[in-house]
Amino acid sequence: MPSILRFFPRRSAAVAQAASRLPRSRVSAPAPGRSRVGALSRAAALLAAVCLASGVSGCATRQPAPDQPVAPVEWQLSPDAATTYYYLLLEQAGRNGNMRDALTAIEQLVALDPSPRVFIDGGSFLLSRKEATLARQVLQEGVTRYPDDLDITLLLVETYLEENRTGDALYTLRSFVGAHGEDEQARQELALLLVKTRNFAEADKLLSGIAERNRTPVLRYYHARALVGLNRHSEALGQLRKAVKAAPDFLEAWAELAFIYELRKDYVEAERTYEQIITLDEGNQDVWLRLIAISLKLNNPAKAYELARQGPETFGFLLTAATLFLEEKFYEQADALLTVVKDTPGAPEEVYFYLAVLSFEGKRDPAGALHWLSEITPSNKYHDRALRLKSQLQYESGDLTGALATLKEGQKTYPGQKEFWQMEAQLYLNSDKPEAALAVMDEARKFWPDDAEIAFMRGIILDERGQKAEAFTMMEQVIADHPRHAQALNYVGYTLAEQGRDLDRALELITRALEESPDSTYIIDSLAWTHYRRGELNEAWQAVSRAVELGASDPTIWEHYGDIAAALGKKAEARKGYRKALEMSPANAADVTAKLKNL
Repeated sequence: MPSILRFFPRRSAAVAQAASRLPRSRVSAPAPGRSRVGALSRAAALLAAVCLASGVSGCATRQPAPDQPVAPVEWQLSPDAATTYYYLLLEQAGRNGNMRDALTAIEQLVALDPSPRVFIDGGSFLLSRKEATLARQVLQEGVTRYPDDLDITLLLVETYLEENRTGDALYTLRSFVGAHGEDEQARQELALLLVKTRNFAEADKLLSGIAERNRTPVLRYYHARALVGLNRHSEALGQLRKAVKAAPDFLEAWAELAFIYELRKDYVEAERTYEQIITLDEGNQDVWLRLIAISLKLNNPAKAYELARQGPETFGFLLTAATLFLEEKFYEQADALLTVVKDTPGAPEEVYFYLAVLSFEGKRDPAGALHWLSEITPSNKYHDRALRLKSQLQYESGDLTGALATLKEGQKTYPGQKEFWQMEAQLYLNSDKPEAALAVMDEARKFWPDDAEIAFMRGIILDERGQKAEAFTMMEQVIADHPRHAQALNYVGYTLAEQGRDLDRALELITRALEESPDSTYIIDSLAWTHYRRGELNEAWQAVSRAVELGASDPTIWEHYGDIAAALGKKAEARKGYRKALEMSPANAADVTAKLKNL
């Protein structure tokens, strides 16, 4: 094996000379499954026995006669003793963080005993120290010497995964499986890796080929994850039910089962499943929160509140539970939970932030909300959020000057948080002051010249000012620099569709935007409008119908619904779309009214 010490300075000449006296003869490997690194107390005893036992060819040279000059002691270790010595050196290097000695020990161990266990121990040691490149050098030689050893190959795969080189990891394991087609364990390991790397179709094919008698609960769990990735939820449920039947305490499988029930909106079964998980892991805060969330979805706030009081008695849990009630607009229960926290000695200041949200959203009491926000000191981790909420409350109360002053305070106190600049620009936009908004964004770009959100907002402001060409150029730059920015992709794609040009590119951009934000009603509507412009009316209808099913609340989306329905001859649906649009007081109400009359 090429010396891995080339990555570190050499030891002193004296140390190197002493090490060179140690023999390099091969010894037998330890018993399979046992790591020498993990048994060093036994190794130390062995070394002492080797050095002290009588009748063994000496661990040290014979002592000189009294009248002879004293010579330095030179150790002559047997192969077993030398192996033990270097394992001890490796263990000590791990404690001391001395990578140079660790590499010396591994190199000498490989020379003394190039057995599978030595390569596994050496590679594992280096991987545990995040030295993936060095570990790979050791393990690649191990694979060369022992191409049939799955454990060495799996560790080599780990070195690639440590560096996010999933392609190399998959290639390595696929090659092993290709050469060892009958190795069931290797096929299973490849299947698990395929699931973890989201190669669901290949994983499904591999796992489906494993005999029923060899399907462990873990394999069924990973197969279910692959099936979920392929949107085959019913089959995934079947695998998971078998997994938990065989292993009733398999928490991950229960959690995946509950997740699928939620995906299918089968909240009753999801609730039962989470209740089962609680019996296995009573202290799991996340499961208690999921149970609360599901009870709220089932419109049972009383049960949800009971669960919140039965769960972990920590401030963090109670505050998070309170946010669930706030989000679902169950303000009475949120108030009760927040009061419990506030009245408990040692309550964190962030409870005041949630009380402010409750006062504003649930009680329509801006003054009360501002009172609670004033209780949050600058040293609290919620202070920045408190300033942003305070600014919003001031603006909605008609105090634009106060709102802007609060944002300026935030910019001064938290110069690294771009949100204060974005909010300032938005307030100017809302107040029909696009020039001031643009000035704020230009200032922000000095601090964040490469930030996608700052650039995107600048494009929106240009659009609001009527500078459509400049806005389009800005958005093109955003997607050039940030090709996965969903909103910018949607802006460019929709603009092209609206102008009826480059419709192929428009469709490609909007499709990419949907990959990033699949449930955005605006992007789904853009897809519908692009299909409409391309003359693909059935596809357009399918998309716009999904947009309204998801709760579209924009008059343009409903107008598009009417236009597409009219083009398909669906007059009743067209009337529905135009009337919905008019209910939302669109800027082009006269045009929509004319369309309705012309049906």
